[in-house]
Amino acid sequence: MQIIQKVAILGAGAMGAYFAGKFFDTSGFSTVLIATGQRKDRLEKNGLVVNGKSYILPVLDPEETASPADLIIVALKHHHLKDAVAGLNKLVGPDTTFISVMNGLDSEEYIGSIYGMDKVRKEVMSRYTPAAVEDVTGVSELDMLETAKMLADNRPAFVIWAMGQT
Repeated sequence: MQIIQKVAILGAGAMGAYFAGKFFDTSGFSTVLIATGQRKDRLEKNGLVVNGKSYILPVLDPEETASPADLIIVALKHHHLKDAVAGLNKLVGPDTTFISVMNGLDSEEYIGSIYGMDKVRKEVMSRYTPAAVEDVTGVSELDMLETAKMLADNRPAFVIWAMGQT
């Protein structure tokens, strides 16, 4: 098994920032954010704040890199996936591994269609298939898929969820 040292995070929202902070705070990892254009400029200038802690991490334009990452964590909104993932060629080497922490049902397959499924680790969430979630929640697999598609196709959208008084 390959030793992971160089970690690149694609997406600096809540999930990406969380993982960036965790890897940055752990010795033995070289952690970078992947961004281009104005987003890259903002991240270089302002960094990230995670749970009140500020982080100034290196920000890498994927077109300007000289060496591949060992691990790329994909933490984007689904509508950014195709454009962002397509530009990672210089960051992907023979031993690069992808982990997607995105909401959705097909990000791993999409990444794998470009870089090879052998590079994508989906074991983390693979047991939570729509059928398995149906068994736990009672919400039909078809209803989940239709709802996910409806939300993806009708941007902007949001979901309000509450438990009520307890």
